[in-house]
Amino acid sequence: AEGWTFVNWTGALSGSANPEILVVSGNQTVTAIFEELNQDSPYEAWAKEEFTEAEQASAAISGPTADPDGDGLVNLLEHVFGTHPQQQASQASLAATRRDIDGQAALLVSATLRRQSGLSHRMEVSSDLVTWFYNGDGTGQTYVEIFSSRPVVGGGETLTWQVFPPGNGPEHWYCRFVAVLEE
Repeated sequence: AEGWTFVNWTGALSGSANPEILVVSGNQTVTAIFEELNQDSPYEAWAKEEFTEAEQASAAISGPTADPDGDGLVNLLEHVFGTHPQQQASQASLAATRRDIDGQAALLVSATLRRQSGLSHRMEVSSDLVTWFYNGDGTGQTYVEIFSSRPVVGGGETLTWQVFPPGNGPEHWYCRFVAVLEE
């Protein structure tokens, strides 16, 4: 089964050969011993590469919401964007361009991201920086569409989202990128 590895046999069989042959000549008991694999999430594996063992012990340094280099990107976003969590000069690249689509204002927002299991992300929009809307928020509206997706050498992809204003297209509106570690 996924997440488990065979260790050894006990009882009428011994050793760790698998498969093994058992000649049955009466009642016998055989037990297969399995061990759960300690599989790090992609974020945990990244944190082990980026932080020392002592730093990993402190959520204030290596936790997903920590920002040890003070650049405004928490570690989870540093991980998603492929930037270095302890170097302020290592910045994520988000580009936005305003355009009109069939008479409606829209933003094209592009970013290069790591794509992996255990992580989801979305773009959200707001007219007041208090209430945020996104696809699937229960309003039934579409606020964001993927405009294009290009694979990046070495993994990941460059995504471009088409972001529409909330409601009736207020004069000023905002968008933000949200990343979530899935349990």
